[in-house]
Amino acid sequence: MNTKIVSLGAVAAIAVAGTGWFGWTTYQRSVYESFLASAEEVTTKISSDNAPASLDVLSARQKNIDVAISTLNKIPPSSGDIYRKAQERWNKLKELDAQLMQRMENEKLAISSFEKAKALTSEANRNSKISSLSIQDLQSTYGKYQEAVFLLEKIPANTSVTVEVKQNLEKSRKNSEVVLGEYQKRESLEKKKYEEQQRLARVKEQERQAKLQIAMLERQAALEKDLLQQKATMDAESYARAKANLEAQARYNAEAQAQYNAQLEQQTRYNTEAQAAMEIQRQSNENLRAFLQRPTSTRLSPVEMTIK
Repeated sequence: MNTKIVSLGAVAAIAVAGTGWFGWTTYQRSVYESFLASAEEVTTKISSDNAPASLDVLSARQKNIDVAISTLNKIPPSSGDIYRKAQERWNKLKELDAQLMQRMENEKLAISSFEKAKALTSEANRNSKISSLSIQDLQSTYGKYQEAVFLLEKIPANTSVTVEVKQNLEKSRKNSEVVLGEYQKRESLEKKKYEEQQRLARVKEQERQAKLQIAMLERQAALEKDLLQQKATMDAESYARAKANLEAQARYNAEAQAQYNAQLEQQTRYNTEAQAAMEIQRQSNENLRAFLQRPTSTRLSPVEMTIK
């Protein structure tokens, strides 16, 4: 009897324990299934919502993904097919988290670029009266619009500022075209003005060169005239000196000729006197010779001979 009671008690205890384990397993499974369902809901909601969103919204979505991933991490491998589904959902959530991180980076880049572009267009819009701007200011204004356009064109699509970006991009393009047109017109006028200034400068330079050439020719003519006058003066002076020299030479020659003639005349007189003296001497010698040749008795004395 006691053995039967013990046996029945053991069976009853086993039955109660089995019932309790089964009940606990069912409860845990339902909890894990709720975790999985919650993660699936987050996945479905975030996957289907591709509309542009702000950083706050994206950050909230990222927190929901982190919570869902943390919840899925609570599902143990012993849960069987639930764990397998949880891992698949975990991988999907990780993909969504990476995509969300990229969208947040794109959003940050879009906001930063958009703020820079707005600042540039704000600076450029200060010069509203483009007709009063200098060509340098027009160039600077056009550069700001173009830089703004470049930033706006690089902003990724599907961001919270996409609509504003399109509006500002269109305005910036139109404004840059207006400024560019005014710049090109002003540049054309400046170019014509510069070319006219260059032409006038060339004309002035040609006139200056012509005046300089005329002045040089006049100076050359004056120098040649001075040289001719100097040459004429030198020729006249040379002629006068030559004439004076010739006259002096003529006077010298006349004086020399006169002196020569006087000397010649004197020499002639001297020769004549010498010849006469010689004739007298010869006559004396002949008389002496004749006297000496006579006989002594017939000789005359020198005094007699002289008288005779």
